Amino acid sequence: MANTTCTIGVDLGTTYSCVFANGKTIPIEYGDVQRSAVRVSRTNWTLVSASDIADAKRPHLTLWKRILGRGSEDGRLARDVESIPAAELSEHGARYKVHDQYVEAEEVAAFILGRIKAAVCNIYRGQPLERVVIAVPAHFTQRQRQATLDSAEVGGFDPAIVQLVEEPIAG
Repeated sequence: MANTTCTIGVDLGTTYSCVFANGKTIPIEYGDVQRSAVRVSRTNWTLVSASDIADAKRPHLTLWKRILGRGSEDGRLARDVESIPAAELSEHGARYKVHDQYVEAEEVAAFILGRIKAAVCNIYRGQPLERVVIAVPAHFTQRQRQATLDSAEVGGFDPAIVQLVEEPIAG
């Protein structure tokens, strides 16, 4: 098994993420489907569990990838930022401010993708990744697509094997 390669499919959703490899979903940290959010403390980042969301005592420390790659030209961005704790508009779009530091949504997505890669590598030890396919919404702009690719690279995936595919849209 160590000599074979592995192809994975990632749904890096706005609310939930999951990964699929060799005919099955791969548990990330809290099961087969993971919240697309990160809890930030002064010393570390962790993926958000369902109980973290339900608890929601400190929503300003929970960062979502919802603002990923969205620029100031996005007419809905200002309204979305108002509804997301810790999010604020910046000259390039939006970002988070937590513990007096700025965090870009690309960093949040990169952290989630890094945890996905770690989960896959833990299960398929010794099998090199041949291809990583990440589903993105069909309405994603080129900027959002590039932000997703950049996040995948920062998360530890070789950009030469990463491919974006549009997820289907209900009509």
